[in-house]
Amino acid sequence: MSIGASLVGFHTSIRPVVAVDGTFLKAKCLGALFIAGCKDGNNQIYPLTFGIGDSENDALCEWFLQKLHDALGHIDDLFVISDRHGSIEKTIHKAFPHARHGVCTYHVGQNLKTKFKNPAIHKLFHDAAHAYRVSKFNFIFGQLEMIDPRAARYLMDIGVDRWARSYSIGKRYNIMTTRIVESLNAVLKNARDLPVLQLVEELRNLLQKWFVTRQQQAMSMSTELTMWADGELRSRYNMSATYLVEPINSKECNVNYAGISAQVNLDTRSCKCRQFDLDHIPCAHAIAACRFYNISCYTLCFKYFTTKTLLSSYSECIHPTGNEIDWVVPNHIRDKVVLPPKDEMPNRKTKESKNSFWWRGQEHISL
Repeated sequence: MSIGASLVGFHTSIRPVVAVDGTFLKAKCLGALFIAGCKDGNNQIYPLTFGIGDSENDALCEWFLQKLHDALGHIDDLFVISDRHGSIEKTIHKAFPHARHGVCTYHVGQNLKTKFKNPAIHKLFHDAAHAYRVSKFNFIFGQLEMIDPRAARYLMDIGVDRWARSYSIGKRYNIMTTRIVESLNAVLKNARDLPVLQLVEELRNLLQKWFVTRQQQAMSMSTELTMWADGELRSRYNMSATYLVEPINSKECNVNYAGISAQVNLDTRSCKCRQFDLDHIPCAHAIAACRFYNISCYTLCFKYFTTKTLLSSYSECIHPTGNEIDWVVPNHIRDKVVLPPKDEMPNRKTKESKNSFWWRGQEHISL
């Protein structure tokens, strides 16, 4: 199920970074709920699509990701984030051959804790994963390798470019984990006890409420940027107060602080610290340069973080399904017969599998 309003908002106003994950359902038939979600310009969860199947196996993951591709179409610079679940990981490149794939740093960190049981290793991994400069990553990762070469080899085998921000080939902005989906799972904690039809309606109703509330919030914002982005920018502005700017030309300069320098180019919206390049919000060095050249740093923020774009994210309405008696159902849908599965589903009691029907979600629904 993909809600049409979410798809419209994604195509016009949302960073092309999609987190994919699954969670178990707890109703009589059990099964799994697949979720794909993003973040809006105010750093809030933005659900895209949902899918229901028997379990997180290869066939169902491939089905869900292909349906996700059908719903989104081709997206330039698409970045997909998932955990290292075998079924999800192996089917992402099949469904999205042109997209970049990154792994959730939270899940990798938890695996490190389990495998190597050394808090120092976990801390160094976190710092390395979130480093912006390649030089800083190399320094931190070198320390990790000295403490435990096995842990370093484990991380190298995953692929550094898939979890380290500084080596990432695609644009993942500040989104390093699949917490988008996990947070949504927490919101749906009680809904996961419901039968499938009631669960689907609960999802639609949740999005209807969110779209209305967030549209009103966006309309009430008096700042050019969203509240979250404005807070980020102000924090960096305060950091830049004591930075020393050395001009190179009318748009380039060298910025010094505590013996560390970074070269800023306001034309290309880049800085050698790489925070500006990767987050697409001016870093403290760039803000210091803006102050020196008397340029508004707000003009250098990417459109995704403006209040205008946030409002556009929620511009479409999500309507209730109404009374079933009033539905206008096309004949090719009305005549479709959905049968129970021929084989027993995994993770269910035998007597339940003999007496229960299961919705496989074969049709893509756009509401």
